[in-house]
Amino acid sequence: MDSPSGGTPLTIQVSGPTRYVVVTLSGEIDFTGHSRLRDELTQALATTRVALIVDLTEVGFCDSSGVNTFVRIARRARERGVSLVLAGMHGRVANVFVILGLGQVFHTHEDVEAAVRWLESAEEGTVS
Repeated sequence: MDSPSGGTPLTIQVSGPTRYVVVTLSGEIDFTGHSRLRDELTQALATTRVALIVDLTEVGFCDSSGVNTFVRIARRARERGVSLVLAGMHGRVANVFVILGLGQVFHTHEDVEAAVRWLESAEEGTVS
């Protein structure tokens, strides 16, 4: 089933729980999928004490409902003392976050591997 915007429907894959839970998304994040995304991210957040990494490499579109979902999950993560890291943002998705000034809200990295390296260096005390 296509999304209302005519693009690719959102798929969600959760890897974990391990030291870091990775949620891999692909397709488009829009109003039709944001509640499922919220539920999956909330559940994934509950399974980690360290970090939740969201891989957005295969996401080509994110509307305001998706951005709102990420902001709410970031707040929950902060309250629990868990890092939320967005990895692989590019193109229109990255532009939305930049335009909205959300660079201060999220830790972002070019891919999951870079996010893991950053988290590991933070745990070792080598990141300021």
